[in-house]
Amino acid sequence: VGRGGGGEEENEGEKTPPPPAPPPPPAPPPPPVPRLQKKIVNNKVLKLWHLQDRKFHRPSADLRLHITSNRANATPHERACGDLFVVLIRDAMMEVAYMAEVCELFYWLSSSDTGYSLRVSGFDHRLLALATEFLKTFLSFRDREGARDGLPEVVKEGRFEQCREILMRSYSNAGSKSSQRCSNARLRCLRPTIWSDYSKLEVLKKITVESFTDTMTLILEKLSVEGLYHGNCNEADAKNVAKLLEVHFRAKGKGGLKKYPRQVVIKVPESITRHIVTLASKDITDPNTAVEIYFQVGLDDIQHRVMIDLLVDVMSEPFFDQLRTKEQFGYNVSVDVRWTYGIMGISFEVVSSSKSASQITERIDKFIIEFRETLRNMKHETFAEHICGLAQEKLEMHNSMAEETDSLWAEIMDKRYDWEISRNEACALRSIKIQEAIDCYDRWLLGMKGDTKKKEGPKAEAAPTFGKKNCLTVQTVGCNGDGRPSIESADIDSHVDELVDKFHRHANHTTWKTNL
Repeated sequence: VGRGGGGEEENEGEKTPPPPAPPPPPAPPPPPVPRLQKKIVNNKVLKLWHLQDRKFHRPSADLRLHITSNRANATPHERACGDLFVVLIRDAMMEVAYMAEVCELFYWLSSSDTGYSLRVSGFDHRLLALATEFLKTFLSFRDREGARDGLPEVVKEGRFEQCREILMRSYSNAGSKSSQRCSNARLRCLRPTIWSDYSKLEVLKKITVESFTDTMTLILEKLSVEGLYHGNCNEADAKNVAKLLEVHFRAKGKGGLKKYPRQVVIKVPESITRHIVTLASKDITDPNTAVEIYFQVGLDDIQHRVMIDLLVDVMSEPFFDQLRTKEQFGYNVSVDVRWTYGIMGISFEVVSSSKSASQITERIDKFIIEFRETLRNMKHETFAEHICGLAQEKLEMHNSMAEETDSLWAEIMDKRYDWEISRNEACALRSIKIQEAIDCYDRWLLGMKGDTKKKEGPKAEAAPTFGKKNCLTVQTVGCNGDGRPSIESADIDSHVDELVDKFHRHANHTTWKTNL
């Protein structure tokens, strides 16, 4: 008799209980502290992080700076001046930038709600020379009176009007695509501090050299800088960068900011009947209609963050396959994660030239209801495959040093400072159960509360219906689409401003309390 044979004969006919599931493998250990970013300087004027590259072994470095000003986005006038400031600097630096590119050195400057973001990258040997040249140009606009001093010498004669004309064209062409118009309107509904391109265009038409110079003096009066120096650079190199930045930004006794500009996000009202914002496409010949349905989840939290990632990963392929491949409902079909200054959400987007906005909205709603049953009937093995696939995706190595810098810089800009976010999110995925995913799906996308476990027999629950949820729908209707707002083409942009203001009043201007 073989081992265990007697027992098998005695219990013949009885079901052998399945063996217990093996415990999940242990999480990989965190890297040692010396391998993480180090804070070189931390004061009111400058906060600088440093990380020496030990993976790619390239003779290059990447310097990222975010220059914060409390006045950068105070009014449409100041924001338009800030955008014009960026265009003028790019124009003034054109010759230097060309010569730097020949030597594989690059820079980029952009403006935002809180200030200006700068990137200088390339061979580390001469990287600080390019950064120094840029800082001199950037700060040459400081402490000037328009009537007395005018523009700095770096701005050549006649370039102010030409750069202003370039920016006016950029504002005029913004939101020309239906999908882009949808996303911009959603962001403006959520972010009351975002000024429309239309409002900035109106004030830009009236900006003069004197008003621009006076405004930039106010914006650049008090600045704080946060930066990252990453690549073929040791701690001594990072300290040299810190000295360079402090010399420039502490000039003439200017102190840093005592209080940073607060980033507010509107709380989408919870209701059964969602708020719909319907826009007309900017291009009167554009036949495409775009719909974006946004479900607001709440404050950033690692458990909810990975749950959103998992639900989007599970839904993406079926959503695309059903609406794009099988039904040909639209040529652009996607579901994605939204992270808006510390507030998480899920967004469904469809762009179509053959369906109306109401048809697209109804079809997305139908998919959300039908997919609930797919999720509830999903086998544990299939669900585990999604978890493993998403975890492997998060743990993939960066393909380049620039990609790694992007990841680290995103943590700084988002104020999370979680240098091992991919590892931590992969570890958080290990504990997710399929019933937890169903509960979150029901609560966030269907507004269902209470016990949502699957019931069998005569007491099985009825088909799910939409309850109260935090949902916003934005529709951009094409030239021939049903339900297109009847407005003159000259009033299309101002009409968007009115709709955004209406949504803010509908939400009672209630905002989330975030740390940003």
